Amino acid sequence: MINRLLQSRWFFHLLFWVVLVSLFGFVLGNHPDISYRESFTGVVLQAMAYAVMVYLNLLVLIPRYLQTGKYAQYTALLVLCLVLTVPLHAAADRLAHDINYPDIDYPATYFRTLLSSSINMLVMLALTTALKFSRKWFKDQQEKKTLEREKLQAELKYLKAQINPHFLFNTLNNLYSLTLKKSDDAPEMVLKLSEIMRYMLHDSNERVVPLASEVSYLKNYIGLQEIRQLDRTDIRFTVNQEPNGQLIAPLLLIPFIENSFKHGTGGAERGWIHINLNIEGNRIHFKIDNSKPKQAQDAVSHGIGLTNVKSRLELLYPDKYTLTIKDADDHYLTELKLELS
Repeated sequence: MINRLLQSRWFFHLLFWVVLVSLFGFVLGNHPDISYRESFTGVVLQAMAYAVMVYLNLLVLIPRYLQTGKYAQYTALLVLCLVLTVPLHAAADRLAHDINYPDIDYPATYFRTLLSSSINMLVMLALTTALKFSRKWFKDQQEKKTLEREKLQAELKYLKAQINPHFLFNTLNNLYSLTLKKSDDAPEMVLKLSEIMRYMLHDSNERVVPLASEVSYLKNYIGLQEIRQLDRTDIRFTVNQEPNGQLIAPLLLIPFIENSFKHGTGGAERGWIHINLNIEGNRIHFKIDNSKPKQAQDAVSHGIGLTNVKSRLELLYPDKYTLTIKDADDHYLTELKLELS
């Protein structure tokens, strides 16, 4: 019962008017020339006049005219409603005085009362309209973030599904070749592939994972690539220190590495891929420098992986990262500086 009451918007509307009446009633009643009976009578009558105008504006004028772009109609109807309700507000003020002090003339002229009521009514309308649009803005922002998260989750699932038909297919072909040759690299390749698949299928479903797990995943991926490259590419991966309890969004760094292998290998000349991860407390500096084969220099494509990771960075780490991607004539340079939560 209480939970349902707290979830009702009308409960908070009622609470607003009760607080408003109580606040102004006690403030005005504390004046030496005004009794609490007079102050509360006046405030209640005026609140009724406010309520008529406020809810007419919130429930009718704003949704039907202002939010649909009918600004001229909204303005005209708002002025008309003010012309009708301001005298009601002024009359409520005078009525409260007459009820409490029937033998004393009302101290202000009717014009002055109308002017005061107009100002008060406009302030109340401005306040409630601002509150309505603020609430709508926050609601829209929440819905936008929810949609972005759902979109990114869908993209991440798609990315995980894409990782890797090519990579997995090539790895299995290489594994088959190593098995035929009875190479000592075959068992290690199977183990690395097993750990990669376990991480992708299970651990990466979490919102955040230990940085150590992500680094281990990167090492296994790079290790498989080293076996596949057969020394055709100078591959280096250095980490300045072991992670110590830091958490990171899963699969956040792998698109950069995949991109480096996509563009850093395959040329006639021996290429290079140099990857460095510098960890300082909750800050990481991730840097990749890789060669660009001549035949790829005019065919740059970052693909869904990098597009996805940029969107994830903006959503998960706003104002906590800097990403620089430099496309030079003969190499790519990627730098990510990130403050982990």
